[in-house]
Amino acid sequence: MPTLQPETNRHRKLQQGWGGGFAGCAGKPLVVAYGGPSPPTTIDDLLDNMESPLTKIDVVNNLNFKVVLEPAKVDFVSLSDPASCIRSLATVRGGLAIIDDGTLPDLSALSRVRSIVGPLYIYGRANASLTSLVGLENLQQVGGINLAHTRLQSIAALSRLTVLQGDLVAWDNPALASLAGLQGVTQMYGKLWLDANPLMTDLSGLQAVQAIDGDIILRNLDGMTSLNGLGSLVSTNGEILIYGCPRLASTRALTNFTSIGIGLVLNDLPALQDLDGFSRLSGVPGDLQLYLLPALPDLRGMAGLQQVGLNLVVGANAALTTLTGLDNLRSVGTLLSVSWNPKLASLQGLGNLQSVGQDLIIRGNTELTTLADLPRSLRSVGAFRGSEVHIEDNPKLASLSGLGTGNTAVYGNDAFDRAG
Repeated sequence: MPTLQPETNRHRKLQQGWGGGFAGCAGKPLVVAYGGPSPPTTIDDLLDNMESPLTKIDVVNNLNFKVVLEPAKVDFVSLSDPASCIRSLATVRGGLAIIDDGTLPDLSALSRVRSIVGPLYIYGRANASLTSLVGLENLQQVGGINLAHTRLQSIAALSRLTVLQGDLVAWDNPALASLAGLQGVTQMYGKLWLDANPLMTDLSGLQAVQAIDGDIILRNLDGMTSLNGLGSLVSTNGEILIYGCPRLASTRALTNFTSIGIGLVLNDLPALQDLDGFSRLSGVPGDLQLYLLPALPDLRGMAGLQQVGLNLVVGANAALTTLTGLDNLRSVGTLLSVSWNPKLASLQGLGNLQSVGQDLIIRGNTELTTLADLPRSLRSVGAFRGSEVHIEDNPKLASLSGLGTGNTAVYGNDAFDRAG
């Protein structure tokens, strides 16, 4: 399994100063680059958005719940001024925020920049006009990339980039179809967050990335059909959340993925038909949530799973007929919930489960007729005081044989009620 390697010594020495102050041109922790004759009157929209996935910038004070920019921490630099000192810089020693309000002709003023110690932001406003990052062809190291509300069609100009020291965030870029340009990056030291980029069909451009230190968030990607581009990914130290991608049909492109640091959440993916990309996982330390996956017929892609550290939730999966794929699962640390799966007739697949740390909930499975697969090996439910077993609203369930631990609540199981 690859491990995240230390950044280069040169980049580390520069990064140690980020957040302090530097002498000289563009020497403050944040450089705001603009194209018009005068700097923007406010950058609150960049800084003051607590719900934003963008990398946070420590250049403000919160006074009476109002964000106030600290002038000592921000430089404003014109990219249209032929005499601007930034035209000769090889290194930006803080973060660089490029405000695209329609006045930027291009980024040629940055053509000598090879390293940005802090994050790079391309932040679009109502009249954003940049369609590419031409001008940044010499950039080799950056402390993160944040693309938000832009009209970018391509980031291919970043093809010399090899060190991505922070986050990669692409949020609300309606014309961006690909991450091509990042093929030189093998490790990411922050999160991968892709949100509301409707033309993005896969993750091409990330094919060399083997390890991601932070979370992987793929959200509201209307055009995403596969995870192609992540075939080299082996591990993440964070969680994986894939949500609201209506055309995502397969996870098979994750051909080398073996290790996750926190949890795995797949939610509201109406076209997803397999979990094959996760077949090499032996454990999920946090939550495993498989919810609102109406085209998923079974859980065969989780065949290597032995342990879930916190909660395992399998719910509202309209086509799920079996839990086959969880056959090697031995323990669930906190909660096991199997609920609202209308075609699930049995719990086949849970036959080797030995313990559930706290609560067991089996609810609203209208075709469920038996719990016979549980008692074969389930030794304990509820190691903690107050743990409960809820078996409810499974109208065809005729027997609760084998369940006698915990504080058991049983109701709404019509066939059982009649048999009793």
